[in-house]
Amino acid sequence: MNVESARRKQALRLFGEEGQNPAGVEDALVSPLKMNFVNQAVHLYSGEFTLEDGVEIFRLNGQVTLKWYPELKIEWVGTITGLGIPAEKAENLLQESVFRTYNMMTPAGFRGEAFINRFNMERAELAGSVRGAFSQPLRPADRVHFSVVNFYGTAGEPIRHLNLIYRGRMRVRHGAYRLTFDQVHNYDETYRSLDELGGYGVTHAGLIERTDRQPADPQTINELIDALNWVLSFNAGRSVGICSIQGSDSKGGVFKQYRVPAIDSWRNQANWCPGVENDPEDKLGRLVESVMEKFTIPHWQQTLPRLLHWYLSSKSSGFTENRLVSVHAALVKLAWKVLVEEEKVLSAQEFERFPVDMQIRRLLQFCAIPVSIPRHTIRTGGYADGPQLIAAYYKETIHANRRNLQSLGDRDKEAILQLGIQYLELALLHLLGYTGQYNNLLAGGERPGRLEQVPWMKRPERLKGES
Repeated sequence: MNVESARRKQALRLFGEEGQNPAGVEDALVSPLKMNFVNQAVHLYSGEFTLEDGVEIFRLNGQVTLKWYPELKIEWVGTITGLGIPAEKAENLLQESVFRTYNMMTPAGFRGEAFINRFNMERAELAGSVRGAFSQPLRPADRVHFSVVNFYGTAGEPIRHLNLIYRGRMRVRHGAYRLTFDQVHNYDETYRSLDELGGYGVTHAGLIERTDRQPADPQTINELIDALNWVLSFNAGRSVGICSIQGSDSKGGVFKQYRVPAIDSWRNQANWCPGVENDPEDKLGRLVESVMEKFTIPHWQQTLPRLLHWYLSSKSSGFTENRLVSVHAALVKLAWKVLVEEEKVLSAQEFERFPVDMQIRRLLQFCAIPVSIPRHTIRTGGYADGPQLIAAYYKETIHANRRNLQSLGDRDKEAILQLGIQYLELALLHLLGYTGQYNNLLAGGERPGRLEQVPWMKRPERLKGES
């Protein structure tokens, strides 16, 4: 059974487990982004819109669609119904349209930055794409629904869809805000299709609301969405996306936003996250809350996305050397943020005097993360510990000088990389106050991976045994 299939087993239908109709089970949330099958293009808008560049240039009637292949993007196509400039000038603009961007606007208030990719003046047709988002402005809302693409299977509280009862809900609190996160009811079919076809599918639906019945403010909505996107991607070990956000109040619709975040095509991949079935105290839910808290701090709001980018780069399928560079950059950056700026364990001058391996070592020691090299996975000698080995491999990668590590095979290079990835994962988990289990992919045995308590929670026990 692959990784995602194993996680997916967490979501159990409750018929026969807790009775035919358990009392108090709430309805599952419905995704605002409608997909009947994976990789299905999603219709976003039909009707009039304009393309403007300081002044109105083109008036069109057409459609806007979210497409997944051959690349994830928002496309539009329309028939010209009017021109705000002379036809000859408009045709000249189209000839150079590859170099131009236009403000796309609809009567309903949707906005986007549009490109014209092709045109046919004889048929009066234009087509192109929208960069980033096709959206109405965020406004205060009583309830904010959102859709998540390509997260793994989750369990949690029982929820209901028609006659189906299944486990799939997580609840998170952030100050006056409550976030509800549900696995979609057709998760079996969705995950089977993703396993078979790859690509993209809506796997979860979410809801943001305030517990004091006040409207959610736009800035906090954005912060919570960014934080959730961060922690879902970190938990999955690949980019997970929130593509659709819809706010409403008691009078009906308020705003809709369709975004094109970076999302990795579906793939099965083991990583640190133990899965909800191994999290009876909801430590993962508390991790989400911790990330949300960090995103309210300006310097972490800037740094955490960069660290996630490096982390996901290290988990990609690129060259081992390039992935090691990403790990190295993230560890050094995190060491500076934690030891110098956050905890003030070291001054800036002290930190900069240290060689890189010592900077990483001090970070790991502060987090109570073991620095020893797991000998059963890496067959190289002459290095005192993991930080020294990683720094040496990085230096020789950058300077193309492999005199000390030239005998390493691909397996050993990958093992060094995985050691660095685990250091980074654990250091981030420590930063975020996580106290649950993690999947130790460096553990020996026939199958990679073993559930263990994070090392800083084992530390008092170990010290007691050593005294």
